[in-house]
This record gives sequence, C-alpha cells and structure tokens, in this order.
Amino acid sequence: MLHLFGEATRLRTNIQKSSIVPINCAGFNLDETLAGFPATRTSFPIKYLGIPLTVARLKKADFQFLLDKARGKLTSWNGRNLTLAERITLVKSVLSSQPVHTLAAVVVPKEVLEELDKIRKRFLWAGNKNLTGGNCKMNWPTVSRPQDLRGLGVLDIHRFARALRLRWLWRQWEDPNAPWAGLEIPCNDTDRLLFAAATTIVIGDGAKTSFCHCAWAKGRRPKDIAPDIFAASRGRKLSIREALAEHAWVRCIDLQAIRTAEHLKQFVDLWSLAQSVSLTQAAEDRIFWNCNASGTYSAASAYRVQFLGHTSSRLVVGLTTLLAQSTGDTQRQLIIYLLTVAIRGEFGRP
Repeated sequence: MLHLFGEATRLRTNIQKSSIVPINCAGFNLDETLAGFPATRTSFPIKYLGIPLTVARLKKADFQFLLDKARGKLTSWNGRNLTLAERITLVKSVLSSQPVHTLAAVVVPKEVLEELDKIRKRFLWAGNKNLTGGNCKMNWPTVSRPQDLRGLGVLDIHRFARALRLRWLWRQWEDPNAPWAGLEIPCNDTDRLLFAAATTIVIGDGAKTSFCHCAWAKGRRPKDIAPDIFAASRGRKLSIREALAEHAWVRCIDLQAIRTAEHLKQFVDLWSLAQSVSLTQAAEDRIFWNCNASGTYSAASAYRVQFLGHTSSRLVVGLTTLLAQSTGDTQRQLIIYLLTVAIRGEFGRP
C-alpha cells in the first residue's frame, strides 16, 4: 500500500522517521504482521503534527511540552534588560501565540492554561526575576482585556481557546461530509451554549439542524427549554426533519418519566415551538454568525464577543492610539496609559 501511495504521489516513506502504534490488536501476531516494515513500534500517547494523541483522556502531563516551550523562550531572553513595552510585545507575539495550534485542535486542561498565565505574568512584570505582588501594576484579568476595554490587549488564553474551538461547531455546519464528521469534537457544553448564542439558524428542509441540540427555537435549544423532556427522550440525535415526521420526537419520550406538572409544562412549551416550524423541502438549513457583518465565523469575533458587558473608555482608547502611533519613548507613553487606568481604579493584586 505504501509503495502504491509513493508511486501515485512521488513521495518516499522515511522508515527512520516512521512509527507504528497498534490499536485494538489483541490476538494479532504483530511480529509476523510487521515483519516486512521495520519501523519503530510504540504506544499511546504519541504526538502527531505537534498534537498529543491517545485512546484515553489526555492528561496534564501530555501538555507539558507547552510549558517547556514557553519556559525555553524565557531562557533566551534577558528580561531585566528589556523595557516593559518590549516585554508586552514579546508576551503578545510569542508567548501567547505558541500554543495556538494545540488550542485549536484539543481541549487543553485548565491547569495547563493557568500555568501558561503564570509564565506570561511573571515575564511581563518581573522579567527573569521572581514575581511578587509589588511587581504587578495591574491585575491579570485587566491585562487580558482588549485595549479599548481598558486592558493591555494581551490574549486571555482561556477565552481565546474557546473561540478557536467554536470553529469545530461552525465547520460541522459548513462541511457535514468532512472526514471527521460524526466523530466527537473538542467542545464542551459551555462552548455549545456560546455558539448557540452567537448564531442564528434559518430552517429549510430541517435535515442539518439537530432537534435537541441546535438553537432553532427562538434562539434557544430545546434541551434547555425542556430539560426534563430531553432527559426522558430516546431521540436526542434526531434532526428537525426526522423529529417532526409523524411527531417522532413525541414517540421517543419515555411517558413513564412524565409525572409532574413541570414535565407537562415543558412538553406543552416544546410542542408549541415544534408546531410553529414550517419546513421548506427545496431549501437547505442555513446558519449565520451574529458577531460580525459578514455572517461568517471568525476567531477574532468569537473572542471579542466573550467580553460583552465590559465598558470602554474614550480616554483609554485615545491613549492606546497615541501609544500605537508614538515614535518617541514608547515606555513613557505606556506609563501614561497605566496611570490613566490607575486613576480609574482598575489596578489590583495579581
């Protein structure tokens, strides 16, 4: 097979760089099977294209390489000889961008993200020295806000990771025939709730829209509108078209579980919403991204929408614009900005 692949693509297999990882091979004689392919035999977890892979749940130790890579950068930088403005630039352009590839592919444990925050915080405020409370001129949540929201514009890595993961949910709609379609994607329920709030679904034939999991019911998901009915349903994977056909969603409910007035209320609410749906067989379901003018997902808009509720300051916007345009002492301009934020009471302990 590899020989035929090489002939078709003009590529040659480098045995020295290849490895074989058996999956569910109990009962097979691997020595006999692999006798003609002398590649290194290994086991999970492994790294593929820089991403840790395993058949079980990824652990914190599997992401140690992210922390090692960040600390490795610090050893090559002499932090005490860098100005604060220069350290901010390195935090933004290097330390914050290093883990992006991994963040987009898998769910990185919260503990690892917090360790990355500690590394970025220490370098920003203390360089190569030990970080103390007296070094921090601004609390980290403020540092991690966009500049027009009274922050320094350093990426909030937790919010940014979520923004990147939303791409999986968007691509499920855009490319339902992708090779990974039907497999589990790295999105938790909080990600799905944000995606539901950030999108609008226009129902056509109802084939692509999940009856339970998509926010087609006036911007809400039926599983949230009627959680008790959802818990008693066997039809959680039905599309709207399948669910509405001969009221299949009703027939999938375990009637023995409906015992209280709350159950009945939820059922009636969901029934009313289902009855209001009118399918158009000649049109596909469509989805629109609410967070930008194009109606199409972008990581930048998915990140920005998570700061809704924060207030902006015209004075801070003006100073940050001045900071960006300054050709003189950049650090002096930054200190002016920090003093402005301090007057507004934004400073705090780390």
